[in-house]
Amino acid sequence: GTGKTTLALGYALDQWFQEQKRIVLCKPTVMVGEGRAFGPVPGDVEEKYAPYLASYEIAIKRLLGPHGKSQLESMKRKKDIEYVPIELVRGSEFENCTFLLDEAQNMSWHELKTVISRMGKGTKIIIMGDLRQIDLDCRPEDTGLHKLINSAPFMGSPVSSQIQLTAQYRSPITKLIADVDEWLAKPPSKGSFI
Repeated sequence: GTGKTTLALGYALDQWFQEQKRIVLCKPTVMVGEGRAFGPVPGDVEEKYAPYLASYEIAIKRLLGPHGKSQLESMKRKKDIEYVPIELVRGSEFENCTFLLDEAQNMSWHELKTVISRMGKGTKIIIMGDLRQIDLDCRPEDTGLHKLINSAPFMGSPVSSQIQLTAQYRSPITKLIADVDEWLAKPPSKGSFI
């Protein structure tokens, strides 16, 4: 609810308009509380992956305004925007593009490393994630995202940076759930009702 995806897509679209840098969208296939993927689904890669990418499309249409839907379809036809499942990243190299990796809090270090190591010359990767929104049964410190952003090489590198967004914009309900989740993570104090 902080606008991570919308801000990243705004940047990617600006790069596309200014420099014709294609946009690559990627997101782990995690079902809430269920683990990876939802099994065999008919269709090509784009059709199978479409449910995971709906949030990207909604934000792109919103950012592009009244002609957003037709602009997005045109970009897809011209391969100016592409969806790549993390399962198909190995063996690829992504050059001269803006690569958006969303929901990274649901990735292991192995998965995150595999994706990041595929970035080639002229590519900027934007990794988005919220360690409070992990959909798998694991501790935040066991995720690839936590390991990456808390590593000395990442923190000291001239090619990496971290931006933390804190304000909730989606709705008051989203803010309430974030507050409840934070409250539940704290051990109860002595004399509390829990």
